[in-house]
Amino acid sequence: MNKVRIIWKLIEDYFDGDTDKTFLWLTTDNPILGNVCPLSMILCGREDKLLKFIKLQLEENIRE
Repeated sequence: MNKVRIIWKLIEDYFDGDTDKTFLWLTTDNPILGNVCPLSMILCGREDKLLKFIKLQLEENIRE
């Protein structure tokens, strides 16, 4: 599975399968990412950094 599909699946799972919320998250500027939308990061070839960020955030969310 390529990294973009992994990113989509992780976010979709987080939103309990809601594809609208997943799409919105991917296309909205994120202040934690420097006011860049995750989709822009993917298009610029920064999916590794985005995937690392998502995994870290999900891990932190589980621990709380």
